[in-house]
Amino acid sequence: MRRYLDSGVVARADGRGDPWAGDHRRILGPTFNMQDLDGFFGWMAFGANTGEKIFSEYVPDSWDHRWNYFREFALVGLFDRKTTAQYAFSDDNRVSTAHYLWICRSLSKLQPIAAKFFFVIGQHAAPWEMIELNINTGDEIKRYVLYDANWKEIWNACGLKQIRDDLMKWIRTK
Repeated sequence: MRRYLDSGVVARADGRGDPWAGDHRRILGPTFNMQDLDGFFGWMAFGANTGEKIFSEYVPDSWDHRWNYFREFALVGLFDRKTTAQYAFSDDNRVSTAHYLWICRSLSKLQPIAAKFFFVIGQHAAPWEMIELNINTGDEIKRYVLYDANWKEIWNACGLKQIRDDLMKWIRTK
């Protein structure tokens, strides 16, 4: 039997996962869909499972299609979790960041609104620092600090909620 969080999101069956992703599920709720991507990317690109450190927030097409393999999605944003900003901006992370910015640019061409990219900096619990990068230049745009109480405020302030809402209207008319 599935267990649900108070936010209405299905709880992870294994009870594990990244703490920032857990806060995302717990606080934002079921309409802010998110998937971790780097287990796959890690094996394909680096020969290792770097596990649960790159996440995509996306909008799916109609709920009526939920059991279909062939569906439409729109990318709201990519989030790369790092423990320090120093490492996020280091040369050791440059190729990965370039790849993620390329994914944002490439997928943004398929939708009317461009996706966003953020580094998410933190350890095991809030506060989390979100650093937005320009997907075309890699330049830092702005920094936000997430506490349990202000996630929805931050999603509004950085434009993620509006992108999500607009993409949902668009994709559900396709």
